[in-house]
Amino acid sequence: GVTDHWQITWYDRERRQTRQRSTGTGDFEQAKVALAEHYVYRGARVDEAPDAVLITHVLMRYHHEHGRKLASAEVSGHAVALWQRFWGGSTVGDMTLARIEEFLGWLPTTGKRPLKPSSVNRILAVGRAALERARRRQEIKRVPAIPGVAVTRQRLYRATVGDIARLLMATDKLPHVRRWLIGSLCTLARPEAVLELARPQLDFDLRRIDLNQPGRMQSHKHRPVVPMTELAFQQMSGDWTGLWITYRAKPIADIKMGFHRARERAGVSAAVTPYTVRRTLSTELRRRGVPPWEIAGFLGHSVREYAVTEEYAEYAPDYLGHAARELDAYAAELQTHLDFELLRTSRVPEKCSTEPEDMEKVMSIKGEIGRREWDRTTDHFHVKEVLYH
Repeated sequence: GVTDHWQITWYDRERRQTRQRSTGTGDFEQAKVALAEHYVYRGARVDEAPDAVLITHVLMRYHHEHGRKLASAEVSGHAVALWQRFWGGSTVGDMTLARIEEFLGWLPTTGKRPLKPSSVNRILAVGRAALERARRRQEIKRVPAIPGVAVTRQRLYRATVGDIARLLMATDKLPHVRRWLIGSLCTLARPEAVLELARPQLDFDLRRIDLNQPGRMQSHKHRPVVPMTELAFQQMSGDWTGLWITYRAKPIADIKMGFHRARERAGVSAAVTPYTVRRTLSTELRRRGVPPWEIAGFLGHSVREYAVTEEYAEYAPDYLGHAARELDAYAAELQTHLDFELLRTSRVPEKCSTEPEDMEKVMSIKGEIGRREWDRTTDHFHVKEVLYH
């Protein structure tokens, strides 16, 4: 039928045909806004001069095509809004050094309290990424360099065994926080990765935990496969499905509120945050002599020397075994401070072991990854020759 909506018509060079899209409105002024948005999001740009490109258009296009699809979409949107507030109708060509320095001085004043340098740098990173993306895609000839602001390195707070024990005991009426703490102690994962941990990610046969959900694309904050510690095996076994951590049968997006309540009940320093557990345990592993590459493996950090072997390493019987044993040893130490059973210490293995039939399963998954000999006196594999190449 006939429509009274204004239409946007353009020639699509890739398809070599004229295309049309409705603005969804019969109001001329609203139609003009829709046309402007269409130009921003869909208009072809090829090596345009900086003076011909509005900064706000670059930012809007970046967020529409990329930023809003990220896990940090809310951060991206907030940063874009701040950039737009300052630069308004300025073009990329207006971004002189003096004007950029004014911007750097203005950003810390935009919050209720002065923004920390780290927060300012996150905002700057979004705009920098938007401009660089436009340059890489040859939409604009050149873009200015956006410097960051200096961040004073602060000494990170390291929680004591007593701090962690008091937190655990303070969660007797906060089971979702207790599960989160236990998951963090087992995996060293980032807070959100522990909250998203689901049953399909746990392999009780190979004793592995894949911190990246099936189908989820890896980001620069890599979620690794880690060995299932004895603590994880004991705590996470059982008849459950779906997410391991829920609150009133619903997923939890952020643990901060529950953690804050537990921290207040425990009387622990406000310097202890959800991230403190990850930092504390990684420091503890280093203190206990765990090799740096094993700690990096747990944290999801890439180690250049092992870049080729990492794809297969998770199938080795003693994968990150030193780190896993020390995490269980730390849990056993925690147990002496607790008034409930966290870990049955008698079951903590001296070495990570794999039964002979399990070894055949391992070897069949990725092909032969090493020559190992089963020692029946100790019931463990001993590596004779590693074939990682």
